[in-house]
Amino acid sequence: MGVPVPSAGDTARVARNTVSEDIARTGAQPGPRADVAERASGRRRRQRVLREGDVDGGMWWAGEAQGLIGSVESCETVVRTIVAHAESIIRGRLHRQLAPAVGVAPDAAG
Repeated sequence: MGVPVPSAGDTARVARNTVSEDIARTGAQPGPRADVAERASGRRRRQRVLREGDVDGGMWWAGEAQGLIGSVESCETVVRTIVAHAESIIRGRLHRQLAPAVGVAPDAAG
């Protein structure tokens, strides 16, 4: 999400959360916005988001790839999904490679 950062006269690509949505709403209004600057500060982000793990505690940088994330799964689920997908690919390729050898005696294949 692009958020106007009035103190810098620029926009920033940040994670969409309650703070960034609020800053986007109020930061676009005319006039000095000291309250926006405080909520967008690096000090707040470092303390609340990075140290305490409160993803709604401040504004934090995010790349374009964030939009590709459809779900947040446990490490176990991610690894099991990757392994299952890899096994499926390997079985499919192995089956295609072994298919021409069907009917050949095991000792003759060797």
